[in-house]
Amino acid sequence: MEYRHLLICAFVLVCQTLIFSSALPVDVAEIDEYAGDNCTHNGVARETGERWAQDCLKFHCVNGKVKLLHAACSFKGHCKRAGAVWTSHCIKRTCLNDHGKVHIRVLQSGCPGKNNHCHKVGTTWHEKHHNKCQVRKCVKLNKAFVSKILNKEC
Repeated sequence: MEYRHLLICAFVLVCQTLIFSSALPVDVAEIDEYAGDNCTHNGVARETGERWAQDCLKFHCVNGKVKLLHAACSFKGHCKRAGAVWTSHCIKRTCLNDHGKVHIRVLQSGCPGKNNHCHKVGTTWHEKHHNKCQVRKCVKLNKAFVSKILNKEC
């Protein structure tokens, strides 16, 4: 009978240890590792420690909060870092980061001419097309900048 009583006591002791072990102090690092808070970003659940990208933005889930790690501007399928300046089709642009909100600002606009030369809006120039000289002017038409023929002879 004593053997059976000893076995029951051992069982109770193991059960008590398992039940009350969650009340013991635990290192905060262990809590984050095992039961970290998840994040939700644009309707998608993310786990603590998870990193992901969306377009040119990179995020990290930290203790239930979405943290922005890197922000860049998307331009024709490429990511342009904040502060970058580039020219495409005679339009000079820059990428601006305003507290995690990135946007592209046009710095200068123009019209393409021969030999990839850019002309500022309002300027006139002479160009040869099919061995004929033309006088052209850079003008804004709706939201585009175009080279308008003013005179077909120079």
